[in-house]
Order: sequence, then structure tokens, then C-alpha cells
Amino acid sequence: MVPQNEEKKSKNNYVQDNALAFTLGAFVAGVGIGIFLATTRREELARIAEQIHDSYDSAVDRAGRAGRYVRSHAQELPTELSKIGNRIKFW
Repeated sequence: MVPQNEEKKSKNNYVQDNALAFTLGAFVAGVGIGIFLATTRREELARIAEQIHDSYDSAVDRAGRAGRYVRSHAQELPTELSKIGNRIKFW
């Protein structure tokens, strides 16, 4: 059985002896994680942009319908306002 101090020393020596391999391994792992996070973020931003675009299209459509409604009822507006004014009683 190897004493604990010697076991720790052998692990430290292994890392020190293979520093380049561990550095390259850590670099590759970091790049992989970075690419994964960037891809996930890009997909999330694309989904949000699509939702904003859909909301914009919906708002433009509703504004157009509201404009057409107001234009079609604009001739009736003075008559309706007159009726409402006649119903209001000032004391």
C-alpha cells in the first residue's frame, strides 16, 4: 500500500510531467464548452428575434385593420357624437 503523501506526489508529478498534454486538454475542453454555449445563445437569440418579428407583423396587421375600421366609420362619427351629446344633460 502506497502512503497518501506519496500518492499525492505521484499525481502531482504526473501532471507536472505531462503539463503540455493537460494544458492542451483543458484548452480543447474550454473551446468545446465555449462553442456549445455560443451555439445555444445564438439559437436563443434567433428564437427571440423570430418572436419579435411575429409580434411586429401582428401589430402592423391590427393597426391596418383599425385604420380601415376608423375610415369606414368616419362618416358616422359626427352623427353618433351628436346623439351622445343630446343624451347628456347638463344641470
